[in-house]
Amino acid sequence: MPENVPVRAYQCLDWGVSRSRLYYLDSPAVAKKVHQYENNTRSGERIFQDRLMLSGGLVRPGANHDKRPNLPAPSLSAPSNGATSVSTAPTFRWSAVTGASAGYVIAISTSSSALPTDPTASNCSGCTVITSGTSYTPASALSAGTTYFWRVRGRGPNVIYGNWSGTFSFTTQSSPMVTRPEVQTLAATSVTENSARLNGRVTDTGGATIADCSFEWAKNSGNWSTGTPGVDYGVILDADITKSGSDFSAVLDRLQANTIYKYRAYARNSAGVSDVNLVNIVMFTTTQPSPTTLPSNACDRQDLAKQILARSDKITLRTMHDVRSDSANAWQNIQDTANGGQAMRSSYGDADSSPGNAPGGSTWLDRDMLDVMLKLADTYTFTVTEIAGGGHQTTPTPSPHYSGKAFDVGMIGTTRVSDMSPNNSALQNFKKACTDLGANQVLGPGDDGKHETHVHVGWVNLPAPGLSAPLNGAANVPTTPEFSWIGVTTGDSAGYETGATEGYVIALATSPGALPTDATASTLFGLLDYRFKRRHIVQTIIGA
Repeated sequence: MPENVPVRAYQCLDWGVSRSRLYYLDSPAVAKKVHQYENNTRSGERIFQDRLMLSGGLVRPGANHDKRPNLPAPSLSAPSNGATSVSTAPTFRWSAVTGASAGYVIAISTSSSALPTDPTASNCSGCTVITSGTSYTPASALSAGTTYFWRVRGRGPNVIYGNWSGTFSFTTQSSPMVTRPEVQTLAATSVTENSARLNGRVTDTGGATIADCSFEWAKNSGNWSTGTPGVDYGVILDADITKSGSDFSAVLDRLQANTIYKYRAYARNSAGVSDVNLVNIVMFTTTQPSPTTLPSNACDRQDLAKQILARSDKITLRTMHDVRSDSANAWQNIQDTANGGQAMRSSYGDADSSPGNAPGGSTWLDRDMLDVMLKLADTYTFTVTEIAGGGHQTTPTPSPHYSGKAFDVGMIGTTRVSDMSPNNSALQNFKKACTDLGANQVLGPGDDGKHETHVHVGWVNLPAPGLSAPLNGAANVPTTPEFSWIGVTTGDSAGYETGATEGYVIALATSPGALPTDATASTLFGLLDYRFKRRHIVQTIIGA
């Protein structure tokens, strides 16, 4: 104890007595050190002792209180002594010690000899002070495959020390433990009468890379595997899922209108698939069906589709796209049309689509297109790779695929189009046959750099000509007027149009409501047949 400082109590030697006593002061005192020699009556030796003289206050001895003892040692419990394959982030636990109101000190080391043994040491290497509780989890992970030693002591008030516990040891696992990932199913978006975007999120990777994600869906009225696959339930696999960071999503199509569906998300890492019992389920309801008007030749196209399916000896319809699989493949498009419905369109973009995403939804397949496809089978054997599905051009002019007016051919006979040179006679003959049958957009290898792997057979409407005479609203026009307009002679910016090579159609009426609007109609007033749409309707009203 330093000299000349006020004190309330101090441990000093009571002369002539072989033990120490604790003295208490009624008021502050000042400690003075006095050096004194005294004979040791037991050994006959003179020993040098320091004696404290307390002034400025009254000293009263306690009732023979001995020096306060150390707190007892706690008992260690976890990790258990000698444990192996312990997590690199273990929680250390021990028993409570009465009087350890200032907490505990835990010492952890990779060497047992480095653990402290002195309960009065103010600090020690590898020690951590725990101010409350009887457990401790290191802030940083321990080294894998390493043996550790640890012990604990209590801490009391006024610098009361505690005896160290015994020493426990354990060995951490050789590599970090990988657990199954955890996911959250998010609300569905872009819900329509027959499709919806399913969404999920990986909330915990489990300590390993996510290998793949998936969705499981079903009608709410049944179990996850009750009914017809693809109609009442199904699974969307990783190949059809779009990912962005920890989020992932996929479009589920071919749903029934005004119907409740449920789904849940999954993820898989090296430890396995996320626990089905921990995944939340999301519900959504498809919208009411929108009113649709059947085209005038709906029965014709349905019958043509049935005939195409019957010519499987000559026409092969692909059941998937080049890189994906959905319900908008060529075979399904024809099947849906044969059933009297619309053909599904894909709802994604791929490397071949410029610039991006297919529109989704559905469309009626063009009757003339189906007719040409069937007529080609009279001469050729070929494979149709796409109709309304897949990824195609969206700008500057949307692809006619998305309006049901184009199909792609990937093989002619037994030869892939991608293996044919632009001058290949079989390729040229096939393209000419498509043009002769009425297609006005036939593109293949060597044409534009975009159709090197297939022949694109399409029908596109020509741009409208500009009207010039008689002027709109003109009066006193002769009863034998001369009609004139600006001709359609060039194609669009993509080079797809062929121009009005077969002339024009002019429509006259005394009522604007009587003028035709459908550029795809097969006849106009019974005057001209322009079934393959290589002419354009000119509309005008003679002023009164």
